[in-house]
Amino acid sequence: MYITLIIFSSAAIFATPLSQKRKTLEQVDGLIEQKKINDALVLLQQYMDENPDDFDQAQKRINKILKIRQNYADIAKELFRVLEYEPENNEKQLNIIAELENMEKNPNEATKKFIKQAKSAAQFTYYRTLYNKIMAEGSKQKEQKKYQESINTFYSGMYLYQNEFFESEYEQSVTQKIQKEINDLSSLVTLSIAQLHDVQDSFNELQTVLKENPDRVNGAFKDFENKFQKFSETRNKIFLIGRDFSSTYDMLKKVDTELTDASFLPFAFRLILGDEKIKNSGILASLDQQWDDTITKLIPTFENNVTENLSTVLATMNKKDEFKNSTMSKNKSELESAEKNIAFAGRLNALYSTKKISETKTDDLHSDYSSVELSSATKLVEIIKKQEENLVQMDDLSIQVDKLNQDEKNLGSRIMDLTKKYNSVLVANSTYEESNKKLNDESRIWKKNFHEFSLVTKKITTEVNAKLIQLYLVMADIYEKQTLSILDSYEKGAADAASLLNQEKKENDDGNAYSYPAESLEIIKKQIVSYNADIEKINSYQHELSQISSSVKKLQEKKYSDYIKKLDENSKKISQINQKNIELQQYALNQIQLSKRAQNEAELRLSQAKDNLKANNFNQARENLQKARNKFNESLEHQESKQLREKSDKQIEEIALEINRKQNEIVVVEVRKLKTLAKDAYNQGNFELAENYLTQAQNRWAITNIESDEEIVDLFALINTALSIKTGRTILPTNPLYPEMSSLLSFANQFYDEGVILIGQGKREDAEKILNEAEKKLAQVRVSFPLNQDSRILSLKIKKLLDEKTFEQQFKTDFEKAKVKFIKDKNKRQEAYIELTDLYSISPDYPGLRDEIYKMEIAMGMRLPPPDQKAIARSKTLTKEAQLLYNTSRDEISMNTALAKVNEAIKLDSNNENAKLLKDSIQTRIGGKASVVLSAESEKMYQQAIQELQQGNIIASSALVSQLLQKKENKNSAKILELKRKVDSFL
Repeated sequence: MYITLIIFSSAAIFATPLSQKRKTLEQVDGLIEQKKINDALVLLQQYMDENPDDFDQAQKRINKILKIRQNYADIAKELFRVLEYEPENNEKQLNIIAELENMEKNPNEATKKFIKQAKSAAQFTYYRTLYNKIMAEGSKQKEQKKYQESINTFYSGMYLYQNEFFESEYEQSVTQKIQKEINDLSSLVTLSIAQLHDVQDSFNELQTVLKENPDRVNGAFKDFENKFQKFSETRNKIFLIGRDFSSTYDMLKKVDTELTDASFLPFAFRLILGDEKIKNSGILASLDQQWDDTITKLIPTFENNVTENLSTVLATMNKKDEFKNSTMSKNKSELESAEKNIAFAGRLNALYSTKKISETKTDDLHSDYSSVELSSATKLVEIIKKQEENLVQMDDLSIQVDKLNQDEKNLGSRIMDLTKKYNSVLVANSTYEESNKKLNDESRIWKKNFHEFSLVTKKITTEVNAKLIQLYLVMADIYEKQTLSILDSYEKGAADAASLLNQEKKENDDGNAYSYPAESLEIIKKQIVSYNADIEKINSYQHELSQISSSVKKLQEKKYSDYIKKLDENSKKISQINQKNIELQQYALNQIQLSKRAQNEAELRLSQAKDNLKANNFNQARENLQKARNKFNESLEHQESKQLREKSDKQIEEIALEINRKQNEIVVVEVRKLKTLAKDAYNQGNFELAENYLTQAQNRWAITNIESDEEIVDLFALINTALSIKTGRTILPTNPLYPEMSSLLSFANQFYDEGVILIGQGKREDAEKILNEAEKKLAQVRVSFPLNQDSRILSLKIKKLLDEKTFEQQFKTDFEKAKVKFIKDKNKRQEAYIELTDLYSISPDYPGLRDEIYKMEIAMGMRLPPPDQKAIARSKTLTKEAQLLYNTSRDEISMNTALAKVNEAIKLDSNNENAKLLKDSIQTRIGGKASVVLSAESEKMYQQAIQELQQGNIIASSALVSQLLQKKENKNSAKILELKRKVDSFL
């Protein structure tokens, strides 16, 4: 070492400043103080390299280190000596190792390894010995019921391997969690000991109250229960810490292969949960012993109380000849007391459910022996209450039997009812008696009350049998009335069935001859089904009479013989009715089958109508719907059914409405389109095309609507006026002269086109010649059709082409003359109008011409006058009012009101597109009003009216039609209205 120091001093070249020297030496001293000797030597070597002139200061510290090392070596020799000569002295070995560890914190690796091995070996043996000693001592204290000392003893071993655990290189999250649980365990152990005292004090108080002051039991019990539950919570928290120690140990073993049971966690969780190899060990075992030391002492007390309560009640029930309600009231408090004691015992038993069960078997101290007792006691209280009710019921029944009156109308049913009640008492009594015997060996409480309860059941049996004999004495009279009643029911049922079947088709008060085979069959089947039972019932009456004792028979011997004779007669009558029922049954089944077949076909037609409707095949849908109506009516002829009648009417009506609604949506759109086309054609002067469009619209509208559309009516008025004015303006293809006139017009147009070309070439003379030829052709047309538009216009074109300047002067003159003619002579208005329209064809831009034609068209009714601002404003107002009704209401009256408003709005302003759109929406919502198919009743009446008409009964047919039209829905039926026109034509 000295040589090393000399080497250190010779290697230094520059001296270190004094302040730095002091600081380094202080660091060396600190390391020596911390027992970090190797680190101190390294720093000293560095110091000597830098400060070779400061040998004295370094030497002082080296001497100190040498002294420590020498002392370390001496103690190490002592450890070797103890290991060699005192190998069993683990405590001494651990003390020496602790001293060595304290002397130097970071010895070399070889020393570290040796000390670790020695310490591990010593600890394992020493701690295991201490552990076994603690467990044995704690278990002994537990057996001696020294629970506080036992808990403290087990807890005292928690330090074993604890330091080593926290010095290990486990994750901080693990060590922090374990440290917290160790701290919690300390508090919980202290708390549990305090709670043990509280539980014991409460237990002592409850025992005192049970003996001396029963009124205070509930409060004392609740206090005991609360303190025990708090104790249970503490106990469970300790258990959870122990279980977590165990699970943490299992987890650490997976990552630390060197970890064994010789470590902190295995020792700790066994000190808490107990060691399976050591009986009654662990903190938990001491805590759990408290359960049986308290609860098992209390349960027998409650069981004894229950036994006393029930014994008192049973004794009272057996003392009385008749068990009155007053007696039952007195027993009520005893039974309530029994139920309270059972409930207390149950609550005590339930305290076990608050305890978490550990993984070991050390806490299985309780076998739940009281569950059978609690169950049996509860059952016994229940059947005692039932037997009390039976006794009270018997008391009431006895009074009723004594008051029976032979002249009473319902005597038979009363006797049967009383007999049933007595028999039910016997059955219940027998059941309770069997339960009594069955549970006798399972329960101490039951065993103690078995005899008394058996006396009660025997008493009930004796009293019931006596009353039954009394009732049988009047039974014979009842049976005669019963058989007559059965016969009456068969006779009445047969009459009702025949009336419903109505084979003769008799009409009822409203003129209908309905047949109800299904309802009739129901009565018939019921009688056929009940026949065997009723005959068997009569036979049973005979059998019961034969079973009545001979002493009873002698009292009513003549009546019995008469009754048996009546039984035979009535039985034969019932058999005859049954045979007739069998025959009617087949007829009814046939009628039902025919009805069902027709109904099935009707429903098929309904389905087809729905499919047609989905495919927008409205005509086929209407046809199938009518077929369905006919088949439903056929079904109702065989089997009247209000439900089917209403259902079929509803189904058909719904589909019919949907056909009209859906088709009407298309119709409204199509009609609007046709009205628009008609109006456009009209505005373009093509009145024939406009009329054609409007006729289509009218026909389409009539498919789903009975009432006319006001717009169509108004447009027809305009078009008819225009057509009447323009009659002769065109030559229809159907006219016999059409081919000849068409040829002349064609030649004239050809000549005109050639004349235009010749003038363009400067050949005016040739042009005049050919144009004159054209004029001749046109003159021939005007001879037959003076107003023909094509000839008149082409003639004007020719004049303009020959002399445009003269034509313009003549154009002006003709224009003014036509205006004057229109104003002065009403008979020549049409002529004046035609002249202006011809001029318009030549020169549409001539000033004032267009406006003059417009005025003439308004004056002649060909065109509606333009709405003024007031009319436009009023039209908008009406549209808004209609829109409000449309938005807020859906009833028929509101929709019709809205429709009237938009119709008026359109009349006021024909350009009000909003009104037109709203009108279409309203008409779509209202749907078509034309009836598609009639109801079942109306269809039948309609067919009857046709038959009357065919047979020449005009008045009868007319009356039926009038009756049909009284129904609102029939007023929209096209076929009824058509029938009315036919009938009216004959009147």
